[in-house]
Amino acid sequence: MSGGTAGVVVNARFRVGPQTGVQRVATELCRAIVPPLAEIVPDRDWGGARNHLWEQLVLPRRLHGAPLWSPCNTGPVAVAEQVVTIHDAAVLDHPEWFSPTFRRIYGILWPALARRVRRLVTVSHYSQERLAQVLDVPRDRIRVVYNGVGPAFRPIAPDQVEAVATRYGVEPGKYFATLATVEPRKNLALVHAGWATAHGRLPADYRLLVIGGAGKSTIFAASQTVSNAATIRAGFVPDDDLPALLGGSLGLLYPSRYEGFGLPVVEAMACGTPVVTTRLTSLGEVGGDAALYVDPDDVEGMAVHILALASSRDLRADLGARGIANAARFSWDTAAAAMTEIFRDDF
Repeated sequence: MSGGTAGVVVNARFRVGPQTGVQRVATELCRAIVPPLAEIVPDRDWGGARNHLWEQLVLPRRLHGAPLWSPCNTGPVAVAEQVVTIHDAAVLDHPEWFSPTFRRIYGILWPALARRVRRLVTVSHYSQERLAQVLDVPRDRIRVVYNGVGPAFRPIAPDQVEAVATRYGVEPGKYFATLATVEPRKNLALVHAGWATAHGRLPADYRLLVIGGAGKSTIFAASQTVSNAATIRAGFVPDDDLPALLGGSLGLLYPSRYEGFGLPVVEAMACGTPVVTTRLTSLGEVGGDAALYVDPDDVEGMAVHILALASSRDLRADLGARGIANAARFSWDTAAAAMTEIFRDDF
């Protein structure tokens, strides 16, 4: 078959269950690909291993021979006419971060898919290199399609920023933002330790806004020195509020140890917000010269960056302008066009 998206079906398992970053990427790409792709969606979220069984046993029968795109790290091994997007190799590079069941499933599934399907796709050149090595496949079997940044992530008008920030108990220009997660790779302990070190040297009304609703007790267990008065835990934040919260902050603190891409970095940059991150994995590739970088274990280095951003309007303006320019490299329309080209070439 040739002709772009004609006849391609999406493994739309991502339409049910929790919507994490990987599912967000699939949603954005499916919205941007024109004409829209047909989707096969599970009847419901079966949960756990039963979702994998649906994917392996039910989905192939419902395809009736059509070529398949599986955008969220897994796909049916029985379907050779398939493109599978794998976002990173973290489960194979750092199995200690994942449950034994998760490790077993992906340790079996990924090598089988890599041997059988038409094409693998990933989201950075770093992930391309790692997946080629750990799955023992030629590098040119894996295409790179960068993630995009949605149009909602842009510099937001001050009155809108103020209205949203006020609802979360922070004042524009007087807080830093970070994203909460229980995953060890996100390295929230460094954020809290750096904030604890810096906060005594900042104006008393400055805050750290922790965005995200998962696992708060786990996240904060290693950072009890951060007082409640200095830290605001926002919990779950709707997508509509996120650009204003990022845009009103002095900077996004995101010192992750491992990313396949690092979408929060470019989303913050698109809002004109300075970013502090690491050079590990894909983050230097994505952040370019528009971020401040810190060693993942350097508490004092994180504190120094916090203090520099808080005290220098010129530094914030420079990083903001460079970030907007850097984020312009990434768009969902470009990503959708790249996926369409892959379907044209491989099906």
